[in-house]
Amino acid sequence: MKYEKYLSTLPRLDNKVIVVTGANSGIGLQTAKNLAYLGAHVLLACRSEQRARKAISYIRKEVPGARLRFALYDQASYASIDRFARTYESRHIDAFVFNAGICGSDPTQMTEDGNNLILGTNFFGVYHMMELWKDKFRRDHTRVVFVSSLAGTLSKEESIRSFASESANRLYGYSKLCVSVYACKCMNEEGLEAVLVHPGMSGTNIMFGQDSALPGTVVKIGKKLLALFPDKGAKPSLMSVRAVCEPYRKYLYIRPRSIFGILGLPKIVKMPENFIESDILEKR
Repeated sequence: MKYEKYLSTLPRLDNKVIVVTGANSGIGLQTAKNLAYLGAHVLLACRSEQRARKAISYIRKEVPGARLRFALYDQASYASIDRFARTYESRHIDAFVFNAGICGSDPTQMTEDGNNLILGTNFFGVYHMMELWKDKFRRDHTRVVFVSSLAGTLSKEESIRSFASESANRLYGYSKLCVSVYACKCMNEEGLEAVLVHPGMSGTNIMFGQDSALPGTVVKIGKKLLALFPDKGAKPSLMSVRAVCEPYRKYLYIRPRSIFGILGLPKIVKMPENFIESDILEKR
């Protein structure tokens, strides 16, 4: 197990039920593995059962006896989210990690609900699931972890009502800004335990995987760059694991400890003021 020494400093999660969206690859896969290592019963909420089953087999080799279960969940589809919510409404959930996200897909592609695919997956799906289960999260005292990105910190603030772009990278950054602002709004609601993380740089396939719509040359360069970060999301996943385990306080924000939050083990830092004060989601 990578980072076993760090994980040993965190509290055990025995018998805690934790949902991780997009847990079949990258940071989500490593998050699920590390939570299972700490004793949690992890629900891998993924859109592909085949990929999720492969992920479960991998985790069980790394963590013998891991308690894992697949749940069908497509964050780009309100209908899929609704079915997931109905199926697990009566199940107590101790933590919910909104990890699923896309970046390099066709920036003109739309979801079945009429949203831009990148915005729809990364933000509107999160918003829809959260609004469905806010009361449940309060009842269950669920720790809700929102996974943002450094791209969200750097993104320009614009009203969500007027925002439009044909750049996949700009859509990704803006979607993560929306997640960050929404997370802070949830933190201001009575009875909700919301935590924001950004995982830093990692050699995952979010931008340059098989579904990427970026030009071939860009993909090749991107893959070479990400090869410098060979842990496939293992260290970045520690941000979400720490977020689940950390004693709760308002505006809890966790990122890598190096300059600009690019690399390193988790560190609690001050929440950016623009996330707290932004009105970009008003009258959405």
